[in-house]
Amino acid sequence: MKMPPVTDALYTCSGDSDIIDPYEAAYNWVRAEEPAEHSSLRKAIERNDTSMVRNMSESFRGKPNLGLKHDAIIASRPECLKILLEEDSATDVYLMTVACERKDRDSISLLLDHGWPINRPLHLGAVPLW
Repeated sequence: MKMPPVTDALYTCSGDSDIIDPYEAAYNWVRAEEPAEHSSLRKAIERNDTSMVRNMSESFRGKPNLGLKHDAIIASRPECLKILLEEDSATDVYLMTVACERKDRDSISLLLDHGWPINRPLHLGAVPLW
């Protein structure tokens, strides 16, 4: 999957002509490219249905699921995030940034436990320590 150019993400505008977060723009693009099955999994995350998340996520083992992890953090569903990380441990700077901005210690701990380098700066030199 080819990501959109950074300039497209930086200058993607909302209806009010406000510049939106480049990471959010990239995640919106990633979601548009996800398989249709992800929408059912996303609904299970919203409901905090961990058994359904576990059952459904097994079919995506090893496949990228960053958008779903983002949704688990936004919905404050650390149990669902843990299941998704067990299926695919990939993380990125946006996941950690969102968890830190939300002061979500459970999600931050899970991301650290699944390989996020503790001293890796997020932006402007900030690190995810509390």
